[in-house]
Amino acid sequence: MADVITVDHLTVAFPARAGAGEVVRDVSLAIGPGERVGLVGESGSGKSLTARAIMRLVPPPGRVTSGTVLLGGTVLSDSTGPGPKAAPTSWRGTRIAMITQDPLSSLNPLVRIGTQITEMLRYHRGLRRAEARARAEELLRSVGLPDPRAP
Repeated sequence: MADVITVDHLTVAFPARAGAGEVVRDVSLAIGPGERVGLVGESGSGKSLTARAIMRLVPPPGRVTSGTVLLGGTVLSDSTGPGPKAAPTSWRGTRIAMITQDPLSSLNPLVRIGTQITEMLRYHRGLRRAEARARAEELLRSVGLPDPRAP
């Protein structure tokens, strides 16, 4: 079965004047259907920058200097040439997303997660409220929450 995401020889660098040079060097990984992968390392070791590079969100003046990222066979980034790459609007936030180290910047702790997922589905997928709510409950069940409506 094909990998869901494949990262091949990813390197991210910042210009020498920024003081860092290569900050992510030659990272390769493949995640298959149903697999979960965690990036573990010391603070400042490049975990978040690797995730940002996969999502094509490296902050300037940094840039991906080598590597290829595929999402289910779709090329998200490829430093080997100017070939076609999927537009981020076709996959970012719908097929792949990132939760940063500080979950308070991603999720509102005062609003139930089901409500936040429902709103995201309404916004990104254009679902009606009832459809979005049903899908949110289905998603929550799929990650082990047996009764998403329970307080």
